[in-house]
Amino acid sequence: SVELEFVVLDDLHWSEKQENIKSLDLKYNAAWKTIISECSFKDSFEDIIYPDGDPDAVFLSKRDIELLQPRTFINDTIIDFYIKYLVTKIKPGEQHRFHFFNTFFFQKLVNVNRDLYRDCEGRDVFGCVRKWTRNVNIFEKDYIFIPVNFSLHWSLIVICHPGEGPCILHMDSIRGSHKGFEDLIRSYLSEEWKERGNRHEEDIATKFLNLDFIMLQVLLLSLTPSLLLFSR
Repeated sequence: SVELEFVVLDDLHWSEKQENIKSLDLKYNAAWKTIISECSFKDSFEDIIYPDGDPDAVFLSKRDIELLQPRTFINDTIIDFYIKYLVTKIKPGEQHRFHFFNTFFFQKLVNVNRDLYRDCEGRDVFGCVRKWTRNVNIFEKDYIFIPVNFSLHWSLIVICHPGEGPCILHMDSIRGSHKGFEDLIRSYLSEEWKERGNRHEEDIATKFLNLDFIMLQVLLLSLTPSLLLFSR
């Protein structure tokens, strides 16, 4: 089975661990520079369609790959590619437990042409993304993943067990940089619930508006997506 493990760091040795993380970060940055210096994508790289045969496959170009270099901004194509890659690593019998929205979902949900932080009507917000779940019931999933790109920075929202007693995790490497999403996500879940024909269960719909929204600061090592440390 697939497990998600979170480690809450609250000990006296955290500063020492931070230094170890920074040391490893330098190590992997140096390794990446070596790889870049020895490889050239100018002539040899061919565009990739991944996964092959998938109607929602991601088109990956040489320019996208170049954005993996240090001190560059990763674009939505790289994130969508990695999401597709992660899905292929989940056992077929377990894939029904998870739902991954692509990077465009949050842009539609927020409606980037308006002020994210102003009060918004839940029904209006939901109307922008209604079609995204036309063929999937997110309340039958264990985990919903929403990649977030806002103000040139990426973070990740994970809705845990939306059909039961859920909570919402917001993983962000820069604490406080992506504030103001709580009501947006809660309102979306409430409207999605009612859209499923559950309007008579208004008490549950209201419960979504009061879900715990837990902010987690995520410390990532360069080029090591398998190592995630979380601190609240």
